[in-house]
Amino acid sequence: MDPNKEIPINPNNQPSVGALPEAGAQVAPEQQNAQVASPPPRVPILRRIPWKMVAGVFAALVVVLGGFWVAKTFFFQKEKTLEKAREIVWWGLKLREEDVAPILVEYEKNTGVRVTYILQSPQDYKDRHLSALENGKEAPDVFEIHNTWPIMFRGKLSKVPSEAYKADDYKNTFYPVVLRDMLVDGGYVGVPLEFDGLGLYINTEKFDSQDLLPPDTWNEVWELAGRFTTRDSNGAIVQSGIAIGETANISHWQDILALMLIQEGVDLQNPERGRSEAAFLSYVRFGDEDEGTWDETLPESTQAFARGQVPMYFGKVADAAKFATTNPSLRFRIVPVPQLPKTNPGQQDVTWASYQVLSVSEKSSKKDASWDFVKYLSSREVLNVLANGRFVPARQDLAGLFVEDPVFGAYVRQAPYAHSWYLASDTNDGSQGINTKISEKYGLAILRFKEGDTVDDILAELASGVFEVLVEFGL
Repeated sequence: MDPNKEIPINPNNQPSVGALPEAGAQVAPEQQNAQVASPPPRVPILRRIPWKMVAGVFAALVVVLGGFWVAKTFFFQKEKTLEKAREIVWWGLKLREEDVAPILVEYEKNTGVRVTYILQSPQDYKDRHLSALENGKEAPDVFEIHNTWPIMFRGKLSKVPSEAYKADDYKNTFYPVVLRDMLVDGGYVGVPLEFDGLGLYINTEKFDSQDLLPPDTWNEVWELAGRFTTRDSNGAIVQSGIAIGETANISHWQDILALMLIQEGVDLQNPERGRSEAAFLSYVRFGDEDEGTWDETLPESTQAFARGQVPMYFGKVADAAKFATTNPSLRFRIVPVPQLPKTNPGQQDVTWASYQVLSVSEKSSKKDASWDFVKYLSSREVLNVLANGRFVPARQDLAGLFVEDPVFGAYVRQAPYAHSWYLASDTNDGSQGINTKISEKYGLAILRFKEGDTVDDILAELASGVFEVLVEFGL
């Protein structure tokens, strides 16, 4: 065969595939009736899914998600709870945020506990406070209350634990009046930072101009008040000697009257004739129309003293700051309140207390941390720093550092002999508070004494009214 001659292709035969066979090679005979191979059968799609692999991935996913849930629930939530437990909310009424900020920073540095201080408005404070404690919404852990309020907060105040103050330590630290006021159902329910009550403010310029000394007794008060009081040609008071004798325009009239009654030995829960009559008559005598030293036409007593219109005024510690602001040129000093004449030289003075304390909510989930904070605040070192220039410290072992202070000294000297009761001013306990209701009863009695009603009728009605209020509050 000529290699250069093309080999014709038989269109009826399949073309050969691949290289031609070499010369001399035998060619296999062509198969007859060859059939095309069928494609493999199709496997259903569900059978083609690698289920073992899917199961493994799913199991791994479950483990991961489950681990995340466990971590979130037990670890992250626990961390959140711990962080929340490190936060204490403190409601106060007097201290400014800038006063307490350095102390709170130091406390957090030492303990890891953050304290949020919220200065509250005195308006309706008691009612808002009780509502917060009862509802449990945004309720404080530590809060400030008046020394007469435990009866209105019964069941809501945590007892001071021994970790903060053992009973003997508490007794040795604070003044006797605090022990009486804070003892409720066998435990103490508050720790005071401050002591306050009544002091006699003296306008030193007016006293020095006549070379006069402050009074020690009520007889001397009456004499000096008459000496300073002047009237116009119509008999109206132009210059008063002392702000006392009324209720409408006398700041702290409740405290003044309570002081006079207690000094006479009156049981304020049951004011009977005799000693009660003497105290009431002494009080209203200063407001007598003809020979008194004060009347309802004069300005409110705090304003009158600030303006120099009255040389003697009964006031609390905070009044000093008011006078310094309203009349910086006013020269005054504060002396202890006058006493009744003593039958013997060793007879103890009788003074008045009205102050705030720190308490802890019984429902607080952070009671231990809260009391630890109160203990820190009331410690000798911290309280000395906090009180300096602001208030009279309630600790007896700080008395020596403040006794000579021209503003605080008189209150420090009076603190060991102080008494208190529910006839107190500026407690912000609202229209339904115990002080407000008791004040209404005693205020009416003063009015009836001024009008000359029968003494027996006045005191009988007073005793009955006081009894009703006390029963209402479970006393």
